[in-house]
Amino acid sequence: MPRINVDRKQFDHDRDSEVDYIIDWSRWLLDTDGDIVASAEWDIFPEGAGELYNQSNTMNTTTIWLRDVVEGIKRVYLRCRMTTNDGRVQDETLVLTIKNN
Repeated sequence: MPRINVDRKQFDHDRDSEVDYIIDWSRWLLDTDGDIVASAEWDIFPEGAGELYNQSNTMNTTTIWLRDVVEGIKRVYLRCRMTTNDGRVQDETLVLTIKNN
């Protein structure tokens, strides 16, 4: 499973795989005096390019699974909009190059 700190944002993804993507917000949250992840919303672009499922969060991470990437799609963007307990909102976008392995 790719564990993503907010520095690395580009990955290869095999079209036929089911993989979880985790964003670790720990470093970003260090400057917030103890704030934690409260919720996250994930979107995929282009819309309908694959199935996002099994979303989960911890105090410092947000996780989403991806499967069933549509044939012909070469690049997918996964956007995570994370909201903290104190109301901070931060977006991160992961860029996936789709491979046929």
